[in-house]
This record gives sequence, C-alpha cells and structure tokens, in this order.
Amino acid sequence: MKSICKWTAWSALFFLSANASGQAREFFCSKSMSEMAPEYPQLVCRGNEYLERGKPKAALELYEKAAALDFFESPNFLIYWRIANAQCQAGQKDRAQKTAREFDSMLNIYIGISNCPSEIRAEDSLSIRTMCPVAFSPETYANEAGMAVRKRTVLAYRERLAKLEVKCR
Repeated sequence: MKSICKWTAWSALFFLSANASGQAREFFCSKSMSEMAPEYPQLVCRGNEYLERGKPKAALELYEKAAALDFFESPNFLIYWRIANAQCQAGQKDRAQKTAREFDSMLNIYIGISNCPSEIRAEDSLSIRTMCPVAFSPETYANEAGMAVRKRTVLAYRERLAKLEVKCR
C-alpha cells in the first residue's frame, strides 16, 4: 500500500509536471525513486533527448529497455505512451496503434475500469502482463486524493492518445 501511494505521487510529479527549463511535460525527467531501477530515468531522459532531436528509432530503443525494467510493487506502464509516440514518429504506425490500444487498456486497469484476472498466463495481453503480476489492484487504494490524481493522470494520457491516434493514422 505504501509503495502504491509513492507510485501515485511519483507519477504525478514525473508525468504531469513541467520542469524549470521549460521542457515539454511529456519530456520531463526526474531522479530515480526507490520503486524503480536507477537506470530507468536515465533511459527515459536519453530517449526524450533523442525524440526531441528527431531520432525516434534511437528513442524507441531506450524506451523499450526502460519498459523491460521492473518497479518494486508498482506496474511500469506509463512508459508505453512514450513507446507508442516514438513508434509513430518512426513511421511504425501499425505498431504504434497496437501499443496505444494496450496502453489504453493499462489505463483502464490503473483506474479500476478493468480488473486483473486471477491467474496471469504468458499468452495474456501486454496490458495484463504489465499491470497484473505486481498484484496491482485499484480497490486497495482507498485514498480519495490518490484516486483523484489517478483520474487526472488517466485523463491527461487519454487526451494524448486521442492526439496520437489522429497523428498516426
């Protein structure tokens, strides 16, 4: 429970804030938190730099490495927005659309619209394999303020997904 609270606070800081240098919100970088591997923010920040310089394939490679890292008792799922965006910018439109659909399913699990199955199988969707092995359950997160942050996070990413869908047709 404690790590879920930290995760929610971290996600709000990392993904919904803009840094002092004026960097776009989706490229905002943060220091490592205890729930993540120390190399995670380094990979994301370097990927952001590549994407900003018009090198989406290099960014995608780093984002995929970041996605493979585990978080402690928290799902590593917000990186999939960056992966879909980089895939789109790299001209991999079908892959980007598929990743975006999976990411939308992850958001549904994050906010409690969808639930994890009782058993995880290798053939399950990416969203199930990403969100559910860490025993993630929005039902265990009763704090109203935390749920409000989650809802704002989901709303922000749904807006980004809508823009990506238009851009990546």
